[in-house]
Amino acid sequence: MTTDCSHGLNVWQLTRQVHRELNHILSRELEQATGLGLRQYEVLFYLHNADNESLRLADLGESLLLKPPAATRFFDRMEQSGLIRRERGPDDRRVVRIGPTTEGTRRFEAAQTVYNTEVNRRFSHNLTAAERRVLNTALDKVLGALRERDS
Repeated sequence: MTTDCSHGLNVWQLTRQVHRELNHILSRELEQATGLGLRQYEVLFYLHNADNESLRLADLGESLLLKPPAATRFFDRMEQSGLIRRERGPDDRRVVRIGPTTEGTRRFEAAQTVYNTEVNRRFSHNLTAAERRVLNTALDKVLGALRERDS
């Protein structure tokens, strides 16, 4: 007999598998088309959608689930590649902000087309509009509950 709990675990495992498979595909396609890795794309995505197109290094590293030393090394490599620039905060020199360079913005725009195309082709097109709405509602509900409990 299957319980609601085991169904919930199955949904969770399927969600993780879909995420892993789609990330693998996105990584490959982004790398081939633009030379950007998925994590680099994510950084440029966050920056593109941030106020003034810059974020605190610590906040961006946390969003990527990177510990501070790993975040610093990762952003060093992105800066050396000409994708981002670092700036000291005007009010607090201890604060480091990250922003995209012109090259980073150009590469992000090219990568965004690849990313959106692949997500639509590999994920969205496999679901009906009704299924997408149900899935969106369900995941939004879980995310809201997780954030509420975590705060």
